[in-house]
Amino acid sequence: PTGVTSPEEIQKFVACYPFHPRLLETAQNRLSTIADFNRGRGTLRLFARLLRDVWERQEDVELISAGDIDWSSDRVQADLLQRLNRDQFKGAVDADVIKHANELDGGERGHHCRAASALMLESLPGDGHAALTHQDLAHAILRPQDAGEEPSEALDRLLSVCWFTYPSDSGDRYQFRIEPNVNKQIEERAQTISTEDARGQVRTRVSG
Repeated sequence: PTGVTSPEEIQKFVACYPFHPRLLETAQNRLSTIADFNRGRGTLRLFARLLRDVWERQEDVELISAGDIDWSSDRVQADLLQRLNRDQFKGAVDADVIKHANELDGGERGHHCRAASALMLESLPGDGHAALTHQDLAHAILRPQDAGEEPSEALDRLLSVCWFTYPSDSGDRYQFRIEPNVNKQIEERAQTISTEDARGQVRTRVSG
């Protein structure tokens, strides 16, 4: 986004180390809109959880960001879903943040898992403002070893397969919601159609 290389923004990285300043901003200015999230204790609890999880996974990261949240952890889900009364996002976490993102990464924690993790955290307030642009997401999870476009490309691939992702009203921001989208509807419908019937439909349309 515009201005992220300014001296003021760079100083934020120094002040927030070892956490990404975007993560602090999300916790204090976005999650704080959730009634059950305490801006002070809630932020400290979230950061302590992230620090412990990264340490236990023995990951060598330059900065801890929203992309480093392990949503498959029961402890993380207890803190961010049950404690905040956001259990309605459980379906999106299981189907998209864990399953679909992991499949796109080939079983390893890569750009898709990191992008989905950050997008889920940002979506928890559950309103139209709880969304990210491609640029916001790149800023939130980009690492020095990345090529630059990898977070944005990961988001595009997630949007093509995830069951609970939606564009905002403006069309340039994206979020997780609790209602399944058209991807899930197509996938469920496809299971009820035989391969032979599908081939027949294709032949008929091509002939026409």
